[in-house]
Amino acid sequence: MEPSMRIQPCRLMKPCLIQLSILVFALSAFAGPQAFAATLQEVLERIPVKLVGPGVVSTPGFEYGCSISPDGNTLFFTKGISGFDRTSIVYSKKVDGKWQEPRLPSFSGEWKDGNPYFSKDGKRLYFSSNRPTGNPELKRSNWWRVEIEGDVYGEPTLVPGAINGEHSMIYPTITADGTAYFCTFMPDGKGGLDFYQSEFRDGEHQAPVPMDKLNTEYHDADPEFSPDGRFFAFTSTRSGGLGDFDLYICKVSADGEIGEPINLGKSINNSSMNSDPIFSKDGRTLYFSSNVKKGWRKHPKRVESYAELANTLNVIDNGLMNIYEADISELISFLSQ
Repeated sequence: MEPSMRIQPCRLMKPCLIQLSILVFALSAFAGPQAFAATLQEVLERIPVKLVGPGVVSTPGFEYGCSISPDGNTLFFTKGISGFDRTSIVYSKKVDGKWQEPRLPSFSGEWKDGNPYFSKDGKRLYFSSNRPTGNPELKRSNWWRVEIEGDVYGEPTLVPGAINGEHSMIYPTITADGTAYFCTFMPDGKGGLDFYQSEFRDGEHQAPVPMDKLNTEYHDADPEFSPDGRFFAFTSTRSGGLGDFDLYICKVSADGEIGEPINLGKSINNSSMNSDPIFSKDGRTLYFSSNVKKGWRKHPKRVESYAELANTLNVIDNGLMNIYEADISELISFLSQ
């Protein structure tokens, strides 16, 4: 074949590639930006979830309501008996990547203490307690705090201001600017547990006001903002859930407006109680509590001894509360698009 008659591959391929690129661009523009991306449902379904410290933090006992230090190496949580009674605050240290046997801090062990929560700088721990206040107007569970210096904890003091009152302080959390959020029953609520907000001004917390845009006639509880303030998590019995308390997440706009709640799906939620959401410092891990019976072993047809029976029943996922962690990195990236 004469050189002038030979087929030139590059000359033929270039127009084809250009036409193919134009076609792909046109299809993507027609289908929308999410055409080739995962759907929200797909992202929710593949959230990995695991127990925190199996056998150490999460045991066959009753553990719930944790808070993790900014460096990720200290975990405070509540331990009690079924029914959220006789509760004390305990903590575990992470050494070489493993959680160690929990300890009882100096300020807990006598009264009904719960809901531990680190300040964003890790220098203070907040918690709720029914310990005496010396104020006859504060009759229920109130909000307390202790200063932290290394492994030394100061004496508990009442959080100053008008945030404590005749109501119980349930699952209070606090943002970097000092604004506090909690849930409780009050006459101005919508029927069940409701969210309340208390601003921090002039060195103290102001009287709480209801978060009416988010409250419903159902139980709405356990409010938690991510450290960067871009997401808000909570638990609720509102309609559309999977059976009991379900965990939800909302996007938060630049001006602080909380968006529509998104149910976190079957990887996290189920027909059991799922509650106490807590973000890690980077906002990519969500810690929570659940009494789900995962991997529940069927009772054998027959056991031959008490020891065998006890071993069959003494499992972590036995329907009591335990602490879990979920890697929500993909979800946060998806919602940030």
